Amino acid sequence: MTSFSLSAAAQVLCLLSWLGSTSEHRPSWETYVEAALRADREGRYLEAEKLYLDAEKEAHRFGQDDLRLAQTLALLGRLYSTQAKWSEAEPLLQRSLAIYEKVLGPESPDVASVLNFIGNLYKQQAKYADAERAYERSLEIAEGTLGSARVLLAQALDGLADVYRLQDELLRAEQLYRRSLEIYEKTLGADDPSFAVSLNNLATVLMHQGSYAEAEAIYRRSLEISPDLATTLSNLGVACRRQGKHDEAGQYYEKALHTQEKRLGPQHPDVAITLDNLVTLYCEQGEYRKAEPLSARAIAIHEGKRGPNHPALATSLENRAYVLRRVNRVDEAEETEARASAIRRRHAQQNAPR
Repeated sequence: MTSFSLSAAAQVLCLLSWLGSTSEHRPSWETYVEAALRADREGRYLEAEKLYLDAEKEAHRFGQDDLRLAQTLALLGRLYSTQAKWSEAEPLLQRSLAIYEKVLGPESPDVASVLNFIGNLYKQQAKYADAERAYERSLEIAEGTLGSARVLLAQALDGLADVYRLQDELLRAEQLYRRSLEIYEKTLGADDPSFAVSLNNLATVLMHQGSYAEAEAIYRRSLEISPDLATTLSNLGVACRRQGKHDEAGQYYEKALHTQEKRLGPQHPDVAITLDNLVTLYCEQGEYRKAEPLSARAIAIHEGKRGPNHPALATSLENRAYVLRRVNRVDEAEETEARASAIRRRHAQQNAPR
């Protein structure tokens, strides 16, 4: 089973006004940023990238320590992270963090917001120790916030819970997800998209604990708020498949895949995860010939975006090995299994407690 929670970056758009909110805006810079945010929210990422880059050029006119530059760098870095352009995202986010710390101090809510971005960046790369440090520092800052700024705390809790879940610390993750959900409901309301995201996250950890019917109900509630959340659609498909509802599962996977390819592009890691979900479904239905090309595509996406050592690649390799065995390509299956095992070993060593 492959499932995942939505990134903290997707949730944080509602709080972008925090970043750089204390400085006066030059109209042309503000125009670029506002247009970029609109494009970002609507999934027009190429357009958003160009507008953020224009805003960055304008922000440099204000000086290297100006908060407008820090905001622009954070937003562009967050966008690159969403697009799985991690090597481009990290230096922008670190530079933004340095400006905020220098100008506003290390306890500023703006610092917490960028730390959440950084935590999400590391989490996507399976650098769990680094992600945990970023989220924990954000938590320390956000615990002291009041009012709408409490959303920063909810985002940090969600991100840290993701890290726990991805390392199979499910009870710790569930506790943080439930606290995050409560904060979102109190600060933003039960009809806010961020609340829907948090519902997805809680449902995902419940599904990993085997509570498939409960998870399904929560996923459906999330989709009532935000019907086009591709991650939730894909995860709902997993919950349905686990309960033997194969036709429903296939419909949700196909809808999720269409949405992800349109919004994120055909080579995004989220697309690969949904492809793996389809592979599992086809295998359960005995349709190995349909599963085989999808498994190959998922592997190619992970290799291209995440590199040769990411645990998500190991999952795709394991799925493909299962398919290869069922179509009597045993030698290839054994090679693929060996490769997946090597990735698992390396990942365990890299994330072992020090």
